[in-house]
Amino acid sequence: MLKEKNDIRVSLAPDDAQFAYAITDRWGVSVNGQWTTRWLQRHRDGDFRPNFDTLAGNRRPVEINRDDETRGSQIEIGAVYNVPFETPGAKPLRLEFMGGYGFGGYRTMDSNFTPLPGSLLRKEDFHISNNFQRAFGQVSIAREREFSEMIFSWRVSLVRFHDMASSPFAWEQRPENRDRFMRLEGKVFPISEPAFTHRFGRRHFQLFYQLRLAHHPLHGYGDDEIQNLDVKSSNYKRNGPPVMLQGFTATCGIIYRTGKWIPGKRPGKFRLFPKPPQRHERD
Repeated sequence: MLKEKNDIRVSLAPDDAQFAYAITDRWGVSVNGQWTTRWLQRHRDGDFRPNFDTLAGNRRPVEINRDDETRGSQIEIGAVYNVPFETPGAKPLRLEFMGGYGFGGYRTMDSNFTPLPGSLLRKEDFHISNNFQRAFGQVSIAREREFSEMIFSWRVSLVRFHDMASSPFAWEQRPENRDRFMRLEGKVFPISEPAFTHRFGRRHFQLFYQLRLAHHPLHGYGDDEIQNLDVKSSNYKRNGPPVMLQGFTATCGIIYRTGKWIPGKRPGKFRLFPKPPQRHERD
C-alpha cells in the first residue's frame, strides 16, 4: 500500500521478506521472498521416526529438531498501481492493484523413511521435489487511521508445476500417490488467496499480522478433463490431485517505512519523563 513517490516499505516475518518502492505517486514495484522448513519429533537416542513418540509400545523421550530434508523457497516480482479515494462518508481509503510473476521449488522426504540399524537405505532414496511458476493478480483496499491500517486483499494465481521428481523408495507403501503426484507435471491450476492484514504503530516502524486462506478448486471438486479423474466418485479425494497448499496461514512481523507523508513527532505527548512544572513568581 504505497502512497507517494520514493516511498519505501520493507517487512520482515519469520518465513518471508517483502520490499516495495514507489517510482511515482501511483506506480511502484514489489519484490517478495518466502522460504519454508519443517519441524519434526525425533527420538533422543537417534531413531528417526517423524511425528511419532512411541516405539514397540514403550514411550521414549523425544526432542524437536528442524527437518533439513524439507525446505523450499520462492520469489515474486510485481508491479503496483494505487489509487486514493474517499467514500460518501468522507472516509479516506486506498485501492491498489498488483500483477506479477513468481517461481520457486520445494523438496521433502517421504515420511515412511524409518531405517533400522545397519540399513543401507539413505534419505536421498525417499526425496520428493517439484518446481513451479506462477502468474498472479491482486487487488487490495485499505482503511488507514492514525495508529493502524486495515487491509483486505484478494489474489488469484495461475500456478504451473514442473520438474516433478520422486526417488525410488518414495510412495513405496502407496504407489497410487506417485501417480497422483506425477500427474501434476505441466498442469496449470488456479489458486484463490484472500487475506486480511492489520498494521499498527507510528512513524517508521509498524507491527503487523496477516491471516491468509488458500483454496484450490480441485481439492473438493474439479474438471475431470483436466485431471482425467472421475470427480463424481466417492473416492475422489483419495485419488484426486494431492493437496499442494497450506490452507490457512498466520504471519506476523515488523515493517519499516519511509516517506514525507509519515506524521512527525508531536511535542508534548508520549513523554517518558515529563518536564517538571515551571514556577511563576508573582510581581
